[in-house]
Amino acid sequence: MRAKDIKQAVSDHTHEITSNLSKLVRIISIEDPLSASEGQPFGKGCNEALEFILDLAKGMGLRTFNNDGYGGFAEWGDGDAVVCAFTHLDVVPEGTGWRYPPFGGVVSDGRVYGRGTVDNKGPAITCLYALKVLKELGLESKSRMRIYFGCCEENSMKDLPKYLDRFGSPDLGFVPDSQFPLAYCERGVFFLRAYADAIASDQNIRLVSFEGGKARNMVPDYAYARLEAKNAIIIDRIISKFESYISTSNAKITIRQSGLVIELMSFGVTAHANMPEEGINAVTQLAKLLDVFDLNDRCGEIIRFIAQNIGDEINGGSLGIDLASETSSLTFNLSTLSIKGGIFEAVTNIRFPAEFTPEYIYEISQAAFKRLDIDLSIIDMLPAVLLDKESDYVQLLYKIYREITGRSESMKVAGATYAKYIENVVPFGAIFPGTIDYCHQVDESVSIQELILCCEIYSHALYRLSQLAGEKNQLESNS
Repeated sequence: MRAKDIKQAVSDHTHEITSNLSKLVRIISIEDPLSASEGQPFGKGCNEALEFILDLAKGMGLRTFNNDGYGGFAEWGDGDAVVCAFTHLDVVPEGTGWRYPPFGGVVSDGRVYGRGTVDNKGPAITCLYALKVLKELGLESKSRMRIYFGCCEENSMKDLPKYLDRFGSPDLGFVPDSQFPLAYCERGVFFLRAYADAIASDQNIRLVSFEGGKARNMVPDYAYARLEAKNAIIIDRIISKFESYISTSNAKITIRQSGLVIELMSFGVTAHANMPEEGINAVTQLAKLLDVFDLNDRCGEIIRFIAQNIGDEINGGSLGIDLASETSSLTFNLSTLSIKGGIFEAVTNIRFPAEFTPEYIYEISQAAFKRLDIDLSIIDMLPAVLLDKESDYVQLLYKIYREITGRSESMKVAGATYAKYIENVVPFGAIFPGTIDYCHQVDESVSIQELILCCEIYSHALYRLSQLAGEKNQLESNS
């Protein structure tokens, strides 16, 4: 195999890759339980995206399989061993403030814009075309090469057990849902539910409702609160305090008054919960504003706790969970919050270093919230991953990246990918060092030039991993 053959073949498909990614982005594949049905467990949008990419693969002459709507794959090559790239087609909600329509798939200035271009429809398309290129070049494979397309990665990865139960783990593989050159470690992830009674009993001002956040793995970019006052004097005093705070803090919050009712709208900046420092949390921003006026009831206690013990912090420092290790540091994100009908409920997203146990993280988190009699329970927990940097397949992928790009950055620590649950699989790209990571952010977009470079890298990765897996399989058969 000559590297320049793959490079040219990939380049020849630039228009197709761009066009088909644009079409895939136009499919709103957010998990939708209301439209779920048999064969469409995650809703119509996710199923439409799956059918689109499987039909595209069939047109390339690849073998395809639809796993009851949970996900599917495209495959080429022969042999007992399997090499697989694990991608996903579902996306997070779009958020607000986009320059281009979030599901428009607009191509402009050498980029494709839209939700999923980075996470993870762009990598799914590039991996599919990598397989197409290998087939077109007629390169002899020692293993079956497969691209998996999941439909529920963003919410508990509920699609993956269905695949693993049926097909098991591949011999080798990668997940293009992280950063280059590759990630040898993934932090553990806790999704925790905070719950408490929140009776609004203040005689002067009542917090009627508070709502913010849409997804458990995003920094919330919008929050809303409604207050009702006893009289006009209190209304004037509250608004005066709020306006003074907003003017000095530069918080993006608007105030709307109607009679004895105040409505507050908080605008933040969305980001992936794995990197909360990239966003502005609209929920905690609004809590800090509400804390300016001392609500004298249970709602006030909870708001005060959030404002003073979480606030702008992203490391859980005031909660006592600011932990760090050789591989990484803990991050804390308040993803959603609701106060209505006398009930407070919130979801937090904690990412912790691989060297700490889940039991320890949960114990100290629980103790922090117990200070205010807030119950904390586990919604979901994703295990940490720590790979052997010196293993042959990790080193092979690292070598491929260096050969194709001429760059030699060090290995990374990733967030949460399918690699948490699959043996012999490495987070490998698709975000290049120095490139802005638009994952889960407004104006998510990808450079067409980088799309094509990814496709070239993944063509080499699939082919050379298939050779390695086939040779290992042969040795085991002969032993």
